Amino acid sequence: MQIIDSNIRPDRFGGMTGLTNGIQFVVLDEDDNVIIDFNDGVPISSHMDLAALGGNDVVTTIGQSPALDAVLVRWTMERAGDRMHIRPGQRIRMLIRDDFTELAEFRVKIQGIFANPSDNL
Repeated sequence: MQIIDSNIRPDRFGGMTGLTNGIQFVVLDEDDNVIIDFNDGVPISSHMDLAALGGNDVVTTIGQSPALDAVLVRWTMERAGDRMHIRPGQRIRMLIRDDFTELAEFRVKIQGIFANPSDNL
């Protein structure tokens, strides 16, 4: 996850004063039932919440005018204790329930390995 904005602080999300509704990060089954809730029901609303889940440690100032801050967050699911297996019909969803138009930039990327279920990875 990459967030670029001005005045990034731990109690904010980007330069915004915390999120009102927050971000939900879950795995859903084929019937839209939540089978994994990475937030345990508590939405992400600030950089402090991101740090608790992903360990974002550094805010970097980008040399633009006006100066912008950037925070990069990486979650490695395997480091949480086990590999995460997404089965056919399941999907990962990040539900953003606030207006992010005032952020200078917000990007999320997901990376994984496609494997045949019979490979037993």
